[in-house]
Amino acid sequence: MSQTASAAAAGSSRPKTEQFRFETHEGIQAAMIERMQATADDVDFSRKEAHDMYMDAHQNAETAMEQIAAINAMVKLHGLEKPKVVEIAHKPGTLESLEYMPLDELMKHADMEDLVLEGEFTIVNAVPKLGAPEVTDDNTEDEPPKLPTVSNDY
Repeated sequence: MSQTASAAAAGSSRPKTEQFRFETHEGIQAAMIERMQATADDVDFSRKEAHDMYMDAHQNAETAMEQIAAINAMVKLHGLEKPKVVEIAHKPGTLESLEYMPLDELMKHADMEDLVLEGEFTIVNAVPKLGAPEVTDDNTEDEPPKLPTVSNDY
């Protein structure tokens, strides 16, 4: 019997709108719990019985697919299926996240973890207004290299 039909049978003048009101009544709650317990005692279905039924289905299976389905059901029944662990690689999405990221993390994201700069190098200074770099041979670290400047003079 549906909830609406139950409300009508209980004498409600508006069964469609009052069908849920009956569920909150203490007497009805107690009767529902008592009936659920009686049904559970009558059924008395356990995990062992479910396992035995799956074993019977496996033994009586005519195809390999039916056997596999029974095995998969038993694995789920006993909780033997391990949850899949998915590793998600974090890719920095914004410029702000890159600005505040530590250098070792930046190197890792750029696949440059093992990069070691060795050997000789030259410092490149920018030539004003032309934007072309000027190469110098002195490796002075007193002054940082000057960045190219952009001019709006046309």
